[in-house]
Amino acid sequence: MSKTCVFCGKPATTKEHIIPRWLQKHFDLKDQHLGLWNNTEILYSQATIPACRVCNSEAFGLIEKKVREGTATKQDYFIWALKIRYCLSKKDTTLLLDRKNPENGPLLKDSLASIGSDFISEAFGNVGKKFFYRPNPFGSIFLFNNLVKNDGFGLVDIPHPYWALTIALPKNKILSVLFTDRGLVKKEIAYKFKKKGGFKSFARLNVDKDTKLFSQIITFKLLLAQYNLANIPYGFKIKENGIYSQKVPSKIRYREQLKTHVLQDMANICGLGDGFGQAVYDRLPPNRKG
Repeated sequence: MSKTCVFCGKPATTKEHIIPRWLQKHFDLKDQHLGLWNNTEILYSQATIPACRVCNSEAFGLIEKKVREGTATKQDYFIWALKIRYCLSKKDTTLLLDRKNPENGPLLKDSLASIGSDFISEAFGNVGKKFFYRPNPFGSIFLFNNLVKNDGFGLVDIPHPYWALTIALPKNKILSVLFTDRGLVKKEIAYKFKKKGGFKSFARLNVDKDTKLFSQIITFKLLLAQYNLANIPYGFKIKENGIYSQKVPSKIRYREQLKTHVLQDMANICGLGDGFGQAVYDRLPPNRKG
């Protein structure tokens, strides 16, 4: 692994635990395994990346404290989740795709792990400073009640091109973040479920024993809601005092048709299998099938 800090590029003097130690302790994860997308595993305690002491302890320290205490703002949750998503991708670049055949290269190429690095470097480099996001928060942040209520752990890491993260938190909470939708998915769900029980109704699933499965299905539902929107603006400008999105539309435009291979891909990447995506596709009305 590189000896430079993954956040600022300066010499690394510490190891950043991608899943924070306080969260590992709460869910008793130290000796548990983190599943990788090539069907291998590593210990949560081994999921670390190099960082300098300033970035590890100071820059993100206040946000980490707020998340741990449950006092984080929506933008705090956005940055905290983005840090986990980014660090997991950087960790993947240090792991082998096939341990028996190292010539096949890493689990993830650095070029793929670096997608969005211009946004990420500005966001991380300005933590704790007067730095603005328009819109704020820049994505959709959901803090669901974990209806399973077994204090179990769930983690769903969704890379490019979907960019999402779902992670269990103490006090039976599930944090889900869509990083690139400019908050439109949350607004749309709030509107559609306003008279149906709100976000609690959206998150109601037929899952009563497994926090991991709850996390996987809720992530898939959010990805599907994001995919359904046809006019999310993905361009942005970086200025001295902040990051600004291209104009966010006031009126949502929907995709006329949804493609089966996209639903299957989203289901697979959530750990549900392409059969789950196919079943969702089969239930679509004929005019929505592409």
